[in-house]
Amino acid sequence: MDYLSRRMEYENLLKDVEISGEEHLKVILENPAVYLRKASELREKVSSDSFLPAEDKERLLKKINVNLEKFGKNKGSNFWNYALAFLGGVGVGYVLPHPSENKTEFTEDFMKGFYSELGKIKNAV
Repeated sequence: MDYLSRRMEYENLLKDVEISGEEHLKVILENPAVYLRKASELREKVSSDSFLPAEDKERLLKKINVNLEKFGKNKGSNFWNYALAFLGGVGVGYVLPHPSENKTEFTEDFMKGFYSELGKIKNAV
């Protein structure tokens, strides 16, 4: 395979891992394994290609890494938002007293409301 056809092949494969915007990122986050597999395969292919000049390798790998960083930042923030909301709810639920006793425990109404709020947070993120 000559240089131009290799470069065109990698540019076309790079289009598969580029994140075009927020809506595209939401779709990717629904099934992240497929995206990560494609990006990892492309990164390995580019880095192990002995015929591709170093400048082209660097440019392509930089583009791949930028998209993986976008993916990683959003994926991590979704997880931490969800985890912090859950821990905050558990803390509040632990402090709320049960109406029939003087003990501190979770109430059924609190848990229903809490799960409802978690669902809203999950859908918003």
